[in-house]
Formats: sequence, C-alpha cells, structure tokens
Amino acid sequence: MAYIKWIDSLSVGIELIDSQHKQMISCINELTDAMREGKALKEIDRIVEFLRDYANTHFAAEEELMAKYAYPAAQSHTNQHESFRREVAQVERELEAGVAPGLLCARVRKSLADWFASHINDTDRSLGRFIKMRQRSAAE
Repeated sequence: MAYIKWIDSLSVGIELIDSQHKQMISCINELTDAMREGKALKEIDRIVEFLRDYANTHFAAEEELMAKYAYPAAQSHTNQHESFRREVAQVERELEAGVAPGLLCARVRKSLADWFASHINDTDRSLGRFIKMRQRSAAE
C-alpha cells in the first residue's frame, strides 16, 4: 500500500476544495498507517466518523459552488457524492455488524483511493475549470 502524496496536478484550482482534498489524503494515509501497524480496530471508528463528516462538509461546499455558478453537470456530480455517502453508510453498517476491521479497512482504503483519484481527476477538475472560467468572465 503506497501513500498518496499531494501533487500540484491534483489541484482543481479552488482553494477550499483543494484544502479539503488534502484532508482526505491525510485520512487515507492515516488508514494506511493503521493497517501497517495492526491498529485497524483502534482507528476504524475514527476514520469512518471522519468520512461521514467529510462527506457532509466537503460535498456541501462543492454543491454550494455548483449552485452559485450554475454548473451544468451538477446533477451528475451530486450523484457521485450520493454514491460516496451510501458507501460510507454501508461501511458503518458493516462495522456495527462486526465485519472484521482489518478486512473492512483494506476495502475502505482501496475504495477511497480509487474513488478519490477518479473523482478529482475527472469530476472535480471539470468543476474547477468551469468555476475558474465563470470567475474570469465575471471579472471582465
């Protein structure tokens, strides 16, 4: 399991969104550490709580920006957010049902890394480009 490093190419160009994405990278890397150190059981509750809070805070910020700038792909983008929220809720149910934390952590870590990379590289970057274009147009 490799760590995820923030590199400039991950930036969407919107400071708030980039800052929140960096928090997600930290969470994924903390989960990686917990798994390597055999502390998955101890950390999984905290990680899941972070993910639930992150989904609410980060997605609300993006959705507010989409509404403010009348982003034409808002529904598709929001649908991806809802999918992430459902996945976090599923992890919470599995945790409560007693699924082995090590297995759950491995699946969550892989899922987060995959989702994070594809969502930023496609969906969020498109949103960032659109907002920057609208901001430039408004400034002219």
